[in-house]
Amino acid sequence: MILSIDPGTTSGWAILTVEAAPKLLTYGAIHFPKPRRGQFKTATEAIEEATKRAKGSIIQTVIEDQFVSKNMQSALKLARKAGRWEEASEHLGFPVEYVAASSWQSKELSGFKRKDLKKGAKAKVKGIWNEDVSEHIADAALLGRWFALRMFYKNPSLFQNK
Repeated sequence: MILSIDPGTTSGWAILTVEAAPKLLTYGAIHFPKPRRGQFKTATEAIEEATKRAKGSIIQTVIEDQFVSKNMQSALKLARKAGRWEEASEHLGFPVEYVAASSWQSKELSGFKRKDLKKGAKAKVKGIWNEDVSEHIADAALLGRWFALRMFYKNPSLFQNK
């Protein structure tokens, strides 16, 4: 299973299977209003609970990496949120990989204009899994789908009959 994370003040997460048609097993969001102590624990607890709900083992965590060029404060805040998820995942023994938003969006959301990406992500999740989710969860789910398909097609024999 893949744990995918869209970090931010509201962080969306999703757990998906690694197969030719990835299944969305469970998902959620956590709101981190201001940096404070205990957010590492909150992220760790969220991952542990999600893993229990999905009834399986995480083999990889994938975190969306954003490019922020205009506002350094926004870039720092986003990096801190992503770091909390990375630290929690590694604490639980899950390897972490960062993926540029442009990489997965170019495949999963091709055809949508930049201003329509959030609506497009929600619509695509609804179309694939018939789930009505927030934009944060939709981003996490589609990032996870892109990553799971990439893993599966690199070495399908590793994931068959699992």
